[in-house]
Amino acid sequence: GGAERLCLQLLPPRICALIALAAQALLFGRLHSYTASAAYFAAATVAGCAFGAAFLATRNLAVPVLMHFAVDMVSFLVCHVQVSRSGEAEQRRLIGGDSPIATALRGLVGVPPGAAPRTD
Repeated sequence: GGAERLCLQLLPPRICALIALAAQALLFGRLHSYTASAAYFAAATVAGCAFGAAFLATRNLAVPVLMHFAVDMVSFLVCHVQVSRSGEAEQRRLIGGDSPIATALRGLVGVPPGAAPRTD
């Protein structure tokens, strides 16, 4: 694209690659921040940096895609164990939250948008 061409005309290719890596890592961090926590944003940004670096190192998109899948699978399993071990009141509190994940879960279990989950 135009930004890439401009960068390559003004800066060495290695610097342009680092700028692109930083930009995509920040975007990845923002898009994967499911809470307002700065720590969560930082962790997601670091993950985005690792995925981007993996692509730069291999030039193979499958590598960061598989890395992302592995991280998501481990996160899912850890969260599943934590939630399944928590009590019903805690589970209802989690699904009643306003996070994007809670909203998606309510949709999966048939709770209309904006409605609170049943408490009976």
